[in-house]
Amino acid sequence: MNKNEIIVFETNLLGRHEEKYLKMGAQFGNPFDKQGNTYAIPTVDITLKRKLPLSLIKIYVNKFLNYAYDRPDFEFFVEEMGCDSMYKKCIMAELFEEAQEIKNIKLPKGFLAELNKEY
Repeated sequence: MNKNEIIVFETNLLGRHEEKYLKMGAQFGNPFDKQGNTYAIPTVDITLKRKLPLSLIKIYVNKFLNYAYDRPDFEFFVEEMGCDSMYKKCIMAELFEEAQEIKNIKLPKGFLAELNKEY
């Protein structure tokens, strides 16, 4: 990865990140914000068993979108997040809908497919 490329990943409120993100600079115990070549967005509570409410996840996503907009020197690669038995991909993709207007944010193919569906 280049130093200006940032992976945006989901985590938990304890900041217990997967090893691959720790190797890219994520800080153990830090559940949110840019850390090295990563940007953490919490989607799971402190029990590590329950998803956060969508309203709270949306607050974190909006903070990320504002950060990315203000940092055109970085390129952000968003991973699919929160898409499991708790939330459907279409619901999570909707949280990132505004990201399509921010040039330095790259959404995952699954989110783009959901956002560009015609109903």
